[in-house]
Amino acid sequence: MPYAAGTVTARRGRQTSVADGPGTYRLRLPASVAARQHVRENQAFSFDLPSGQYVLVARYDSANILSFVDVTVAAGRVLHQNFPDMCK
Repeated sequence: MPYAAGTVTARRGRQTSVADGPGTYRLRLPASVAARQHVRENQAFSFDLPSGQYVLVARYDSANILSFVDVTVAAGRVLHQNFPDMCK
């Protein structure tokens, strides 16, 4: 599967929804950045993170599109995680 070039950021914590008015909500990502890496097209990203909860955020170079996914990192484990395809 091909991957787009962009920047992947690992943020400590979980995403939340915040009320933005009657019946409307907006996404809030954790502020604390644990790691960041820019990757070329079809290059995999890799982080060495302490155990805990993270939101992985991908910002693609070719478009103003974000993709994100919650992950839990466990000590001594390797986690393989792809991002949801936001174009489907």
